[in-house]
Amino acid sequence: MSRNGIANIDTPKKARIKGVCDFNDAMDIPYFHSDVFRYHGVSKEQGWAIIKQDNELFDRRHYNNEVVPEKRGRKPKLSVEQLREADRFL
Repeated sequence: MSRNGIANIDTPKKARIKGVCDFNDAMDIPYFHSDVFRYHGVSKEQGWAIIKQDNELFDRRHYNNEVVPEKRGRKPKLSVEQLREADRFL
């Protein structure tokens, strides 16, 4: 499933799903992933996409994520490269 498939699921819910699965795995508690997904109200595809995401950058919101490009508001006057060059100059 693509990143867009789980974009509408809030971060605390994703953290709870990952936390439950990590805890049960660490304690060797037998469980079914489908039960965890059903309890939190997500489909199996969305649940597996959340668990598969092992990248901490995608646990953040969009405004605080370096990987996802900013699409809101005005276009920046200077690019990131131009800002670095100006910072180096100053």
